[in-house]
Amino acid sequence: MLMSPIDGGYIIEAVTEKADGVLHGFVLPFATPEKEEELKRRRKMILEKLMEKNSEFATVREYYELVRNNYNSRAWIEESSRCVGCGACTNVCPTCYCFGLADHKLKEKYARTMNWDSCQFSGFSRMAGMLNPREFHRQHFEHRYDHKFHHFKERYGFYACTGCGRCIEVCLGKIDMRNVLRRVEQLLCEKG
Repeated sequence: MLMSPIDGGYIIEAVTEKADGVLHGFVLPFATPEKEEELKRRRKMILEKLMEKNSEFATVREYYELVRNNYNSRAWIEESSRCVGCGACTNVCPTCYCFGLADHKLKEKYARTMNWDSCQFSGFSRMAGMLNPREFHRQHFEHRYDHKFHHFKERYGFYACTGCGRCIEVCLGKIDMRNVLRRVEQLLCEKG
């Protein structure tokens, strides 16, 4: 469901079947053509501001290409050096959904719970026998970009990053995903 502010109220759009079901039964007035035009103007203005604000972070290549083809880029080592592995970025991200399973003994029974997890935690990929295919922190750091800009796009056709900037705001290392991706491209250009 998309709620967009306009003068004097909101325009509500059901963009999924579930949202349509939630709105079903409510008696809401339809937006007038004038209000729909106002919404279009506001969206255009916001998009222009967003493009202007992000212009300094522009890359020639699409993020998908930057991440997919550059697993050994020096950028992952350089940029991950500021990451403390706190997981704040993934905890505020509206598209992160990783979890871990844990078994707890409750008297004579066991209960299995799903717990929110972060790919930035050192134990995230750990398996039985303490084997961890992501031995180094830079691999956890790179995995996050790989998931958001490569694998998710391959599977669903769009990035798993909304561009909201929450991860930038909470990052203790002041890491900005846009700068990281731009750095990957800079190093690519240096290689020729």
